[in-house]
Amino acid sequence: MRIDEKNSRHIYAEEGKVLCRISDRVVFGNELWLGYTYYLGGDLLPEPLWELPEHYEEVEEPVTDDTVVLSDEVVLEDEVQEEPEEDMPEPRKVTIADYKALEAEVQEMKKMLNL
Repeated sequence: MRIDEKNSRHIYAEEGKVLCRISDRVVFGNELWLGYTYYLGGDLLPEPLWELPEHYEEVEEPVTDDTVVLSDEVVLEDEVQEEPEEDMPEPRKVTIADYKALEAEVQEMKKMLNL
């Protein structure tokens, strides 16, 4: 976990990780601004709690249907980076949901072909 040098209330998780509040295991993402919290575990606190970086830990980023597996924005090691053109289309992305849909289509095709 990194703490912003200019603002100690701003914390970041390392690449591929997210911030998780230790007390109730709520995941917040890879960047968080600390302040008062009024709820823990869905329960209203009798008085607000001033959050500290020590209240959070880094955990592996969870995989969801929106997780990007492959994108035009990802540069592969052997790939040469070209200068972007002004009228380039929106970068393409392949998410877990896309992969699962393709996998289901392949299974259906296998059934149709009796494989």
